[in-house]
Amino acid sequence: MAGGFAAGETAFRNLHRARLQNRAENGDTRAESLLRLMAHPQRLLSTILVGKTLCRAAATVLGVSLAPQSWLQSTWGLVGLILLTTVTLFTVSEVLPRALAARATDTVALVLDRPLRLCMFILAPFVKLLSIVTGPFLRVLGADFGQIGTPYTEEEIRTMVDLGEESGVLDREETELVHSVLAFDETLVSAVLTPRVDMVCTPVEATLDDALRRMVAEGYSRLPVFQDGIDHIVGIITLKDMLLAKQAKPDGNAPVSFYMRPAYHVPETKRIDELLREMQLRRLQMVVVSDEYGGTAGLVTLEDLLEEIVGEIRDEHDYDEQPPLVAVDERTVLVDARLGVDEVNDALRVSLPNSQTVGGLVFNTLGRVPELGETVRINNVELRVEQLEGIRVQKVRVHKLRTGTVDLMLMDEDRAAAEGAP
Repeated sequence: MAGGFAAGETAFRNLHRARLQNRAENGDTRAESLLRLMAHPQRLLSTILVGKTLCRAAATVLGVSLAPQSWLQSTWGLVGLILLTTVTLFTVSEVLPRALAARATDTVALVLDRPLRLCMFILAPFVKLLSIVTGPFLRVLGADFGQIGTPYTEEEIRTMVDLGEESGVLDREETELVHSVLAFDETLVSAVLTPRVDMVCTPVEATLDDALRRMVAEGYSRLPVFQDGIDHIVGIITLKDMLLAKQAKPDGNAPVSFYMRPAYHVPETKRIDELLREMQLRRLQMVVVSDEYGGTAGLVTLEDLLEEIVGEIRDEHDYDEQPPLVAVDERTVLVDARLGVDEVNDALRVSLPNSQTVGGLVFNTLGRVPELGETVRINNVELRVEQLEGIRVQKVRVHKLRTGTVDLMLMDEDRAAAEGAP
């Protein structure tokens, strides 16, 4: 019986309240019963503690009464009896029941629901006496039995949010916001950076006028400054600093190296939640991302990190930019090849393989540089290269097929050959 009490304690402490509530709402009466039992944590846990204590005391008395008299009359016999009783009680009434309850929490809780209710009724006088005796001490120590059951897990929160959207309590934007917040601490810098091929930089020997003209042409307020190549970023020049410098020296011939700020470098494997805290602490708006070889992988701005939570942020300079994902119809989207695969999965409710970008997924699937108009099929999804710039994929049309699943790559020429086969 002590093992049953121990298993019950572990099971009820590890129960997921959200999962039980969901089952209860769907008409599961057993889940409703467990929730009612969990509503009285102090009474339940006190019953379990009293029950375990009484059972162990009874087991000890039974062990002594059944022990040979020769053991009781010998010092070593008593030591052996104590060790045997302790090991047996610990194994049978603690280790094994708790291990079982940890592996099958819901099942154990459902099995022990009615027995524990019966024990709560039988042991009520003992529990009441225990509460009277220990109550003053608990109040002085500020102790509280609190709630039974584990806190909501991240997966349970996601499930509740999705259910809220399905029931109309939350709209799509609110759901995406919560999912973005939950995924924020799992995202690496490499997933949000602007790659080096898209970086707009200025050489260290450039003048203020050169850098200012480049800023105006590109629409940026900050530029990385490199020396001897883009893999050696030595600083960041800001529009504000340049305007102050121009006010002091109107000729604008001073090199940007006089006014640039030190560049802050981070590895591409850093989590973006850690990076956000660092940027807040150091008051940084832009950081340089370094790869494992010490070269420049790209850069990240504070706006990039905020967009991971709230979505695309557009300012007055972005009026001519196309959004990274455009819905063509309910089963098709046209996406920027730099868009993360997870965003396409969310938009079309599909399960494309984990990859940083849609363009990277096409490259990895083909194993070579794709051609314009080339198509691949993965997990019942068709990806078609819509725009190329050199060897870089710019736009990809993603279409969710209605029936069938093709796990292997299928190129257009292979399809034509298959159709022409007898």
